[in-house]
Amino acid sequence: MLTTKAHPALARSVDEIDGTSVISRDALAASIAADLGETGIVAFDDAYAERTYVYRHGLDMPARVTRADLDELTRAAVLDYARTALDDVDARARARAAATLRAVSSRATGVTTYLRRVRARVVELLPEIDEDVHDALRAALRSASAPPSSTAPSRTASARAARRADSDAADREQLQGILGSWLPLLAPGEHDLGDVWAAWTDAVARSEKLRVSQPRVARIGRTRFYATLADVTTVQTGAARRRFIVIPAAAKAA
Repeated sequence: MLTTKAHPALARSVDEIDGTSVISRDALAASIAADLGETGIVAFDDAYAERTYVYRHGLDMPARVTRADLDELTRAAVLDYARTALDDVDARARARAAATLRAVSSRATGVTTYLRRVRARVVELLPEIDEDVHDALRAALRSASAPPSSTAPSRTASARAARRADSDAADREQLQGILGSWLPLLAPGEHDLGDVWAAWTDAVARSEKLRVSQPRVARIGRTRFYATLADVTTVQTGAARRRFIVIPAAAKAA
């Protein structure tokens, strides 16, 4: 059974299914996300691909959590919370829980939208992993699905991989220095990450010196750019997982 200290049925806010008061979607999502996080389910928000990846992490072998998996987990958790509320909370909360249980169990009109919104909010609230962990998980999943190889990696391949890792680290360090000088040139205030990326690509297009002297840095992709941006400034998350940075007025170049 999923459990939390504060039962979502006790939330002051409520939602409706077909005109009947039911347990708040946001309250349910907060509890469900916390519970799933404790089981190792995490999320990575890929701003470049404009999608969110969900994994079951912390196992001997990680696993992708699909939307169908999340739909099933969400519905089961909503029913579980509704059942536990029938005995454990006050009268009004019990009434909301009973209505939620009836509606979701019977798949009444409006339930699909209700559950879909709970699931979407759960994904927003799951513990987030960084890009390095995301890449490691994807590599592990690819390795697990690849056919067995008859030969061990050659020394040449291993050396080539090591050189590439060193080169990537050097590129990231160079980009950190360049961004540290370039960011203060942006206008003071909030900037969505997509706008920062657009400004960066425009700056690269206009700077032949950068393209010639730092060709690998000039060709860096959006995902790596965002990861490096987080190294040199604070990336904040607002409503609807909006990600942005803030350029202070004092940082504006003269």
